[in-house]
Amino acid sequence: MAYRKRILIATILGLIAGLICVTGGKLMFSMTFTPLALLFVMTSRLMIGLVIGISALRLPWLQHGAFIGLIIGFPFPVYDLITGQGPLISFAAFVMSIVFGISIEFVTTFVFNAPLMQRRAN
Repeated sequence: MAYRKRILIATILGLIAGLICVTGGKLMFSMTFTPLALLFVMTSRLMIGLVIGISALRLPWLQHGAFIGLIIGFPFPVYDLITGQGPLISFAAFVMSIVFGISIEFVTTFVFNAPLMQRRAN
């Protein structure tokens, strides 16, 4: 039950992170999003949450969130560079992937009390 709770919470938080990311891009960088770009941003952040929820990595929560955010979020700044968004936006996307990963892990683990499952001793 706790594992299902963790997956659901982390995935919903990923969706919220996507909304924050789109809103931040519009407000801070005056970005406009095509439907495809909007889908990419939302999917990228949603995937960070989903992978945090299903991950079986045995890392402390801070390292776990940062690692998942880095690995899953890495294509996002690359996409920004390819589409001509510029280095500042690409760097912000890179940093925010890690920040969102840490934030999702923290809220899932401590606020909603759904930590990583511990391995059972045989």
